[in-house]
Amino acid sequence: KLATKTKGATFTNLGLYTATDWSKASAAARKSFSESARELEAEHEDALRIVHGKQASEYMPNTGHDKGSAAVAIMRRVGFNLKSDLAIYIGDDTTNEDAFAAVADLGVGLRVGRPAPTSNASYSIKNIEEVWSLLERIIEVRNEKLIEGLAPSARMF
Repeated sequence: KLATKTKGATFTNLGLYTATDWSKASAAARKSFSESARELEAEHEDALRIVHGKQASEYMPNTGHDKGSAAVAIMRRVGFNLKSDLAIYIGDDTTNEDAFAAVADLGVGLRVGRPAPTSNASYSIKNIEEVWSLLERIIEVRNEKLIEGLAPSARMF
Protein backbone atom coordinates (compact mmCIF):
# COMPACT_ATOMS: atom_id res chain seq x y z
CA LYS A 1 0.00 0.00 0.00
CA LEU A 2 2.81 2.38 0.87
CA ALA A 3 4.41 2.19 -2.59
CA THR A 4 1.09 2.69 -4.36
CA LYS A 5 0.44 5.81 -2.26
CA THR A 6 3.78 7.36 -3.20
CA LYS A 7 4.09 8.74 -6.72
CA GLY A 8 7.34 7.48 -8.25
CA ALA A 9 7.72 4.55 -5.83
CA THR A 10 7.29 0.93 -6.89
CA PHE A 11 6.77 -2.32 -5.06
CA THR A 12 7.83 -5.47 -6.89
CA ASN A 13 7.03 -9.04 -5.90
CA LEU A 14 10.10 -11.02 -6.97
CA GLY A 15 8.79 -14.40 -5.84
CA LEU A 16 11.09 -15.24 -2.95
CA TYR A 17 11.38 -11.64 -1.83
CA THR A 18 9.96 -8.21 -2.48
CA ALA A 19 11.61 -4.93 -3.34
CA THR A 20 10.71 -1.29 -3.15
CA ASP A 21 12.26 1.43 -5.27
CA TRP A 22 11.66 5.10 -4.68
CA SER A 23 14.33 6.56 -6.97
CA LYS A 24 11.76 8.18 -9.29
CA ALA A 25 9.87 9.89 -6.46
CA SER A 26 10.31 13.56 -5.64
CA ALA A 27 12.66 14.47 -2.77
CA ALA A 28 9.73 15.14 -0.42
CA ALA A 29 8.00 11.89 -1.41
CA ARG A 30 11.26 9.93 -0.96
CA LYS A 31 11.67 11.30 2.55
CA SER A 32 8.07 10.52 3.49
CA PHE A 33 8.26 7.07 1.89
CA SER A 34 11.52 6.25 3.66
CA GLU A 35 10.17 7.29 7.07
CA SER A 36 6.96 5.29 6.62
CA ALA A 37 8.87 2.26 5.34
CA ARG A 38 11.18 2.29 8.37
CA GLU A 39 8.16 2.30 10.69
CA LEU A 40 6.74 -0.76 8.90
CA GLU A 41 10.15 -2.44 8.96
CA ALA A 42 10.39 -1.97 12.72
CA GLU A 43 7.08 -3.79 13.15
CA HIS A 44 8.37 -6.83 11.22
CA GLU A 45 12.11 -6.79 11.89
CA ASP A 46 12.18 -10.26 13.49
CA ALA A 47 10.50 -11.94 10.53
CA LEU A 48 12.34 -10.09 7.77
CA ARG A 49 15.86 -9.64 6.57
CA ILE A 50 15.98 -6.13 5.17
CA VAL A 51 18.71 -4.86 2.86
CA HIS A 52 18.77 -1.15 2.11
CA GLY A 53 20.26 0.11 -1.12
CA LYS A 54 20.72 3.57 -2.60
CA GLN A 55 17.03 4.30 -3.09
CA ALA A 56 15.66 0.80 -2.82
CA SER A 57 15.12 -1.86 -0.19
CA GLU A 58 14.70 -5.61 -0.40
CA TYR A 59 12.58 -7.62 2.05
CA MET A 60 13.21 -11.32 2.47
CA PRO A 61 11.97 -13.88 4.95
CA ASN A 62 14.59 -14.28 7.65
CA THR A 63 15.61 -17.78 6.51
CA GLY A 64 19.37 -17.42 6.10
CA HIS A 65 19.11 -17.30 2.31
CA ASP A 66 20.23 -14.30 0.26
CA LYS A 67 21.52 -13.41 -3.22
CA GLY A 68 24.83 -15.03 -2.34
CA SER A 69 23.34 -18.38 -1.42
CA ALA A 70 21.12 -18.14 -4.52
CA ALA A 71 24.17 -17.53 -6.74
CA VAL A 72 25.95 -20.55 -5.26
CA ALA A 73 22.82 -22.71 -5.67
CA ILE A 74 22.56 -21.71 -9.34
CA MET A 75 26.22 -22.55 -9.91
CA ARG A 76 25.73 -25.98 -8.35
CA ARG A 77 22.61 -26.61 -10.39
CA VAL A 78 24.31 -25.81 -13.71
CA GLY A 79 27.36 -27.91 -12.84
CA PHE A 80 29.84 -25.12 -12.12
CA ASN A 81 33.39 -26.54 -12.32
CA LEU A 82 35.84 -24.98 -9.85
CA LYS A 83 38.80 -25.84 -12.08
CA SER A 84 37.55 -24.52 -15.40
CA ASP A 85 34.69 -22.09 -14.79
CA LEU A 86 34.79 -18.47 -13.67
CA ALA A 87 31.91 -16.97 -11.73
CA ILE A 88 31.16 -13.33 -12.52
CA TYR A 89 28.58 -11.46 -10.46
CA ILE A 90 27.71 -7.92 -11.50
CA GLY A 91 25.72 -5.53 -9.33
CA ASP A 92 25.33 -1.85 -8.61
CA ASP A 93 24.06 -1.59 -5.06
CA THR A 94 24.57 -2.69 -1.48
CA THR A 95 21.79 -5.22 -2.09
CA ASN A 96 24.37 -7.25 -4.06
CA GLU A 97 26.99 -7.47 -1.31
CA ASP A 98 25.98 -11.00 -0.23
CA ALA A 99 26.53 -12.27 -3.76
CA PHE A 100 29.86 -10.44 -4.12
CA ALA A 101 31.05 -12.21 -0.96
CA ALA A 102 29.73 -15.60 -2.11
CA VAL A 103 31.55 -15.55 -5.45
CA ALA A 104 34.80 -14.09 -4.08
CA ASP A 105 36.56 -17.47 -3.98
CA LEU A 106 34.94 -18.71 -7.19
CA GLY A 107 35.48 -15.76 -9.48
CA VAL A 108 34.92 -12.04 -9.65
CA GLY A 109 32.40 -9.62 -8.21
CA LEU A 110 32.04 -6.40 -10.21
CA ARG A 111 30.45 -3.37 -8.60
CA VAL A 112 29.06 -0.95 -11.17
CA GLY A 113 29.48 2.69 -10.18
CA ARG A 114 31.71 4.44 -7.70
CA PRO A 115 34.07 2.18 -5.72
CA ALA A 116 32.88 1.46 -2.20
CA PRO A 117 35.68 0.87 0.31
CA THR A 118 33.60 -1.62 2.28
CA SER A 119 32.31 -3.57 -0.72
CA ASN A 120 32.82 -7.32 -1.07
CA ALA A 121 33.20 -6.83 -4.83
CA SER A 122 36.60 -7.72 -6.28
CA TYR A 123 36.55 -4.73 -8.63
CA SER A 124 34.50 -1.71 -9.49
CA ILE A 125 33.66 -0.66 -13.00
CA LYS A 126 32.38 2.79 -14.00
CA ASN A 127 29.17 2.11 -15.88
CA ILE A 128 27.12 -0.35 -17.91
CA GLU A 129 29.04 0.49 -21.09
CA GLU A 130 32.24 -0.73 -19.41
CA VAL A 131 30.42 -3.88 -18.28
CA TRP A 132 29.49 -4.65 -21.90
CA SER A 133 33.04 -3.94 -23.09
CA LEU A 134 34.47 -6.27 -20.46
CA LEU A 135 32.03 -9.07 -21.26
CA GLU A 136 32.75 -8.73 -24.97
CA ARG A 137 36.50 -8.94 -24.26
CA ILE A 138 36.03 -12.03 -22.09
CA ILE A 139 34.14 -13.70 -24.95
CA GLU A 140 36.89 -12.74 -27.42
CA VAL A 141 39.62 -14.20 -25.19
CA ARG A 142 37.58 -17.35 -24.59
CA ASN A 143 37.06 -17.82 -28.32
CA GLU A 144 40.78 -17.27 -29.00
CA LYS A 145 41.63 -19.96 -26.42
CA LEU A 146 39.15 -22.36 -27.97
CA ILE A 147 40.63 -21.82 -31.44
CA GLU A 148 44.20 -22.28 -30.11
CA GLY A 149 43.15 -25.59 -28.59
CA LEU A 150 41.86 -27.03 -31.85
CA ALA A 151 43.88 -29.36 -34.02
CA PRO A 152 45.58 -27.53 -36.96
CA SER A 153 43.16 -29.01 -39.50
CA ALA A 154 40.16 -27.87 -37.43
CA ARG A 155 41.40 -24.25 -37.30
CA MET A 156 40.66 -23.58 -40.93
CA PHE A 157 37.38 -21.85 -41.50
